[in-house]
Amino acid sequence: MIPKWFNHLTRFATRPQTLQRDEIGGVGFWAVNKTRLVSIPYTENQRILYFEKDDAQQVFQHSAKQMTSLDGWKKHLYEYKKRSKDLLQAAKKASSGKLTIEIFNQWIDAIKSYAPYFISPFSVEKVIQPECVSLLRKELGQEAEHAFEIISSPDGTMNIHSLNPF
Repeated sequence: MIPKWFNHLTRFATRPQTLQRDEIGGVGFWAVNKTRLVSIPYTENQRILYFEKDDAQQVFQHSAKQMTSLDGWKKHLYEYKKRSKDLLQAAKKASSGKLTIEIFNQWIDAIKSYAPYFISPFSVEKVIQPECVSLLRKELGQEAEHAFEIISSPDGTMNIHSLNPF
């Protein structure tokens, strides 16, 4: 029997994925918002990940809100540096060949504390990007998509002078 809560899922991502990576996603989302993960095999090494829709949306909204305020962004960056170092240390210990329950628990705790950073790129994609494009449409009309490409281009190859705001 399929649990009723399956009807309330949203597709999170399709990724090359192992069961170990499923566990990281499950632990991370659970740590952030008690949201359950469903991972379904898709192709040989790809899986489709689903999360509870309402809970996932709350997580994305909360993450986006933090990243779009100056104080929130500063905290996000500061915590990122600390949490990434903690995660790296825990991974090194866990892969040392002397895995104990204490080291395993440190690894799980590091995943939990790093979880917001696994989630933040999806918050950008699902909340910040659509809001940005909507605001650009109000200001620039048909040029909105082009303007978004310019401001979101990571390598600076987009030419801002090609944008016609009038």
